[in-house]
Amino acid sequence: MTKRKAGPGADLFHARLSGQDLSGTDLHGANMALANLKDCKMAEARLGGAFLFAANLSGADLSGADLSNADLSEADLFGANLAGANLHGADLRRANLSVTNLRGARLSDSNLRDTILKGADMTDAQLDGADLTGAVLDEDEASA
Repeated sequence: MTKRKAGPGADLFHARLSGQDLSGTDLHGANMALANLKDCKMAEARLGGAFLFAANLSGADLSGADLSNADLSEADLFGANLAGANLHGADLRRANLSVTNLRGARLSDSNLRDTILKGADMTDAQLDGADLTGAVLDEDEASA
């Protein structure tokens, strides 16, 4: 397998980076669709405009990361830490954000349509302009 280089605009399609420390790494505009980033340390990473379609980010530490305008549609972020992350304008359609820490996250103008947010901590999260149509916030709404 050819070694792939991480950096701005990197092609990390379907990469297996589970548990890696990518804290502070500049990956803006990178293609990380279908990547396995489970339990990665990505605090303060720059992922603005990155393509993370259906990526596995469960348990990842993305605290303080810049994910503005990133495509996280259908991504698995179960139990991830997104405290203080910038998700302005991000596409999170059909993503799993169950039990995710979104304390103080900036979600303004983001697309959260049909997103699963069961057990997510959204204390002080900025949601102005966010589209929460069809989002599942707790068990009661899932059965409604």
